[in-house]
Amino acid sequence: MNILIANVGNVRSNELKALALALNKKHKVTIACMAVEDNYRGQAFSYCGKPVRVNNILYHKGKTKLETIMAYEFHANPADAVSIMLGEIMGNKRPDVVICGINNGVHMGQDIFSSSNIGMAMESAYFGVPAIAVGIENVVGGNKDEDIATAVKFIQKNIEKLSALKLPKHTFTNINIPKNPKGVKITRLGWVNAISQYDKATDHKGGEYFWKKNVERKGESPEGTDIYEFESDQISITPVDYNATSHEELKRYMRLQPNLFREEM
Repeated sequence: MNILIANVGNVRSNELKALALALNKKHKVTIACMAVEDNYRGQAFSYCGKPVRVNNILYHKGKTKLETIMAYEFHANPADAVSIMLGEIMGNKRPDVVICGINNGVHMGQDIFSSSNIGMAMESAYFGVPAIAVGIENVVGGNKDEDIATAVKFIQKNIEKLSALKLPKHTFTNINIPKNPKGVKITRLGWVNAISQYDKATDHKGGEYFWKKNVERKGESPEGTDIYEFESDQISITPVDYNATSHEELKRYMRLQPNLFREEM
């Protein structure tokens, strides 16, 4: 298969290196990564008038052409990288699947909407290319090689099955892998509570500012959700689409339509 690995980290990421070299043994791998790690951009793009710079790097040179891995390093937002790869650089021969990750950190519950990893998967799904977002437990300073190897082994073993799922348009697969998985669960999105994620401080001039901190967000996520199963040491696999319509509320609005906003007309 022709695989694009899109990573919010830079070319020195241990997770990126492990996944790329493992998959390139059997498949043709291309890399799109960031010049500087960029985790919380969602599907945001660079604003108009700001050029996107791309560096072309020979990431790995094997004995044959098939073993060579080319990497494209982006000075941009993560969603820019996937859009440019699929629309321009690989436009004539798009990949069979885009793997977004593996990255140090998970994306579950409503937190997926702030994840750059998810934003890249959404952009791939928009282009109609199968996408898989892969996250592993967040560890300050990075994951150990053995923890990365567990996630790489799962993706390496299942990539062909995952890419052949024939998901509907604008749908992608979200996978979160714990350190010591006991099994695999098909899940739905859970819910995490809203809590303060910032420390308040004062600068040398007496002005207040806020510094974002790492916090563990938990909520009431029942069995069958990504959060519950991940915390139970299960690999969580969730199909996600980005039609965010609330269908239950849509039905209620339709029932109310004859009288809804009548005074505004």
